[in-house]
Formats: sequence, C-alpha cells, structure tokens
Amino acid sequence: MPIREFYDQQNNILLGRAELDESFQIGGMLNNQFQSDHVPFTWSAHAIDQARQISIFVISEEKYLDYRSAMLKQMVNMNPNAIKTSIRSYMEPEDYIRHFAESIFGSGLELQATAQSPSLYNLNLQAYANILASLAETFANNEAAFGYPCSIENLTCRSYLLKYKGEKASQEYTVLAAVDFEGFEVHYQNQMTGLFGAVPKNNAAKGSNVLGHGNGEIVEWGSKFRFLMIAPKQNEAEAGKAFLKFVNTFEMNPDLTAMFANMINQRMQQQSMQTAQYQAQTQANIAGNMYQQQKLTNMLYQNSQSISNGIMDSWNKKMASDSRISSNFSEAIRGVNTYTTTDGRNVEVGVSADHVYQNQYGDVYGVSGNAVDDDVLNKINWTEINKK
Repeated sequence: MPIREFYDQQNNILLGRAELDESFQIGGMLNNQFQSDHVPFTWSAHAIDQARQISIFVISEEKYLDYRSAMLKQMVNMNPNAIKTSIRSYMEPEDYIRHFAESIFGSGLELQATAQSPSLYNLNLQAYANILASLAETFANNEAAFGYPCSIENLTCRSYLLKYKGEKASQEYTVLAAVDFEGFEVHYQNQMTGLFGAVPKNNAAKGSNVLGHGNGEIVEWGSKFRFLMIAPKQNEAEAGKAFLKFVNTFEMNPDLTAMFANMINQRMQQQSMQTAQYQAQTQANIAGNMYQQQKLTNMLYQNSQSISNGIMDSWNKKMASDSRISSNFSEAIRGVNTYTTTDGRNVEVGVSADHVYQNQYGDVYGVSGNAVDDDVLNKINWTEINKK
C-alpha cells in the first residue's frame, strides 16, 4: 500500500503521511491560531473514497483547561491574554470521543465495541508520556517560581478505539473512532488551596488517581490525535481494514512537530515575562525593599532556565534530527521577526511581540502590548533590542 502525503492545500505545507490506497482523494487544512496555551496551531486531513462512500479523517491536538475553583476562574476571566475558548469542563474519555464522532457523522451513534487504538502514539506510549510530563513539569516550575508551589498528578496517556453504528437517510453506517487521550491535574500546596477555594472537607483525604477525579485545582485534558472512519455497513470490512492501516502508519510531519514545540516554548516564555513584569511593577511600589527586587531577579532567571531546559530538552532528545525548522516553511506559519541582540546575534521572535527585550544572561523575550516601564527595566536589568 502506498504512502500518501497530506498537505495544507492553501500554503502547500506537509501535515503528515500514512499508508492509504490510491482510490482515496486526499486533502488537508492548517489553522495557524492558538487553540490553547499548549496548542499553537491545529490542522485536519481527510481521505474520501466516493465510489465506496468511505470517509477517513485525522485531526490534530487539542487541549482544554478545567479550572475548579472560583478564585482561579476569576483570575482567568480577568486575564486579557487568556484563550477563553480553551476553558471547558472535563469530559470522560468515552463522552469526549462520542461527541467527536457524532459531530462529524452528523447524527446520534450507538456504541458497539471498544478496544485499544493501533496508533503510533499507543505504540510509543512512554515517549509521549515523557513529552507530556516535561510540559507539565515546566508549568509547575513556572508556577513555583512565582510563589505558587504545586504538584502534577494523574498524568494520563491512553489510546481508545470505539466502534459505533449509526443511521442517516435510512442507511446504516459503521463509524470507527480512534483517539489518543491525555491530560494531567495541577494540585497546589495546602497553603494555596485555601486561597483558591478548593480545600477538601477532609484535608488529609486523597483524591482519586483517575484523571479528572483527583484533588487538582486545574485539569488540562484533551487529545494528541483523533481519527474517524465513516462507511456504509456493507463496506465495513474493507473500510475498517483501510482505516486501521491508516491509523497505524499516520505520522505528523516532524518539521511541523518541531515548530509546534518551539511555539509552545515561546508562548510560555512570554507568559513568564508578563508575570515577571507585573510582579516587578508591584515590587517597585514598595520603597526600599531591595530584598524583594533581588528575589524577583533570581526567580526570573530560574524560570528562564527552567523553560529553556524543560520542554525543549524532551523534544530535542526525541527528535534531534528533526529539531531544525525547514527553511521552506511559509512565513504565514513561521510567524517570526528577526532581532539583533546587543552582542550581535540574530534571533527570531514571534510577530505577536510588540517589544523585545534581552536580559543580562542573553535570554530574549517578546512582549505584546505596552512597553515595559524604564524603571522596571533598570531594576531587572533588561535592554530593549530592535528588528534587524
């Protein structure tokens, strides 16, 4: 069976590859917008065999955040940079998958069987669990650096294959859904849970070790990849065979994977810088409190090191040969401008940054919105740099 390549047809960008018969007409589309803080862009691809009425779909990663305390919800609602569409109550995997399948099928579905997905994600489950753990750890380190110590709990990576039957226009269909489900919970230390309004009735009680049922004040949940097949009941056998081979061989373009990781890192750096800016301005109003200013500088440095050594290290170890971004990527996808540092280096920063700064260690941060106050810049020893 041949390897088929799926492209974003508007920008001619390779999305991924899979084994699939030539009878299928294929296509794809990339959406260059953040779906959540940890999903910088999304894409989808399809394969249609019109003669046999077989449709196959694959959709990229999506992540949602369930904030489980009134304080956290209020803080997020007041944050103008928060991606509000990424806020959604946790759904059990079976409900999440059914909702996904029915939204594409266009009608209700009846579950018939469940199994494990044959996806590459499931075959390399530990590697993907390590990637998710690195992301979660970086988030926790970031929170701790700014005074909110927390732990990561109930980290979950699991693949599902569900079979449904459905009916439309008096015709019976078989629907297969394969989903790589993942997520984790963020639980703040006891002195913080009171602030966030989430102290259990029994402080010694331990929540469930099942994702979405623990003591976490934040649940990040969603999927890495989602696959779907729709076929008439009479074509179920041949359609299922093609679909399972597709799921088993589909691989996202490694260059796109590396771009995905880099954009997450940039966003986390920007968020950390914005938090640092807010804290610096607050501390500047406390006359003569030099200890707090020095502590802020130390926290900023530790946070920067944590980010740069966290998520990117995990990605680089897994895909060292794919870490360099291909030069032929569309500017619409790269979305960067080049700046020159004080020591003559050229660095790329996302186009969303209105101002770019360099600290005394050579780290570079992009800031959206107003420039940082000069007094604050002097206190944290940052210098604004210009475009090349």
